[in-house]
Amino acid sequence: MITNFIILGLNIPNWILWVVGILVMVFLLFIDRRSTDKKELIEKEKLLKLEEEKRKNELEKELERGYCIPNIPIFGRDTLKIKSIINNELSVIWQIHEKATKDSLTISSSLPMKMGEDDLKNFQELLPEIISIKALNNHQLSFRKSPASNFEDIEERILKHIFRYLHRRYSWLNENIVVSLHYTQLDRLNCHFRKNTSDHIALGVMLTDIDGVINKQTTIVQMEENNSYQFDLIKHDHNDWEELLPKIKEVFKNYFVGGVEFIEPDKI
Repeated sequence: MITNFIILGLNIPNWILWVVGILVMVFLLFIDRRSTDKKELIEKEKLLKLEEEKRKNELEKELERGYCIPNIPIFGRDTLKIKSIINNELSVIWQIHEKATKDSLTISSSLPMKMGEDDLKNFQELLPEIISIKALNNHQLSFRKSPASNFEDIEERILKHIFRYLHRRYSWLNENIVVSLHYTQLDRLNCHFRKNTSDHIALGVMLTDIDGVINKQTTIVQMEENNSYQFDLIKHDHNDWEELLPKIKEVFKNYFVGGVEFIEPDKI
C-alpha cells in the first residue's frame, strides 16, 4: 500500500520525500567533502610554505657561510666532504685524526690554498682555541687545538674562513674577465685585467710557452710583483703580433673558463 504524508495541507507521496531526503543527504555530504578538501588544501599550502621558508633560510645560511654539506655518504668514519656553493670545482675534506690525537685536525681542499705565513697568522688570530696552524702543502692545513676546546664548537668558523679565503683566490673561475690588450712603444703586447697577476703565474707560463713568444722570465718577474694587474709579452723578431694574437687569445679563453671579453689592440 502506498501511503502519503500530509505536509502543510499537501498530500505528498512518501517516495518523493525519500528522494528529496537522499538528495539533501548527498548535497550535505558534497558540501562537507568540499569543506574537508578545502581544509586539506589550506593545510597542504601551509606545509609547502613552511618547507619553502625553511629551505630559503637554509639557502641563506649556506650563502652566508659559503658552503653546504651534500646529501651523500661520508667517505669514512671521521671524514666528511663539504661542497662549495661558489663553484663546482671547490670542495673541502674535513678529517680529524683521533688515532694520533683528538686535538689534531687536517683539512684538505681540492684547489690549492697556498696560504702564506701572514695568512696563517691572520687565520689563527680569529681562533683563540687553536694553538697552531701549519700548511702541510698547498692543499692541506693542519690544526692543533687546546685540550680544553672541541673542534665541533669551532668548525663553523674554520670552514667559513677557508671558503671566504678560497673565494677571494678563485672567484675568477666563474667570472667573465675583461682583458685589455695593447701594443707598447717597445713592440710588446701589454696584457691587463682586474686580477692580481701574482695569483695567475700559471697563465703567464702558458702564454710564454707559445711558439714565437720569448723572454719568459721577464714576463714572470712582472707578474710576481705585488698588486700588479698587467704584464708584457715579448715576441721573436721573426714573428708578428697578428700571427700570435689568436694563439694568445686562445690561452686566455682556456684559462679564464668563466668567459673572456677582449679589448683588442689597434691593427698594426
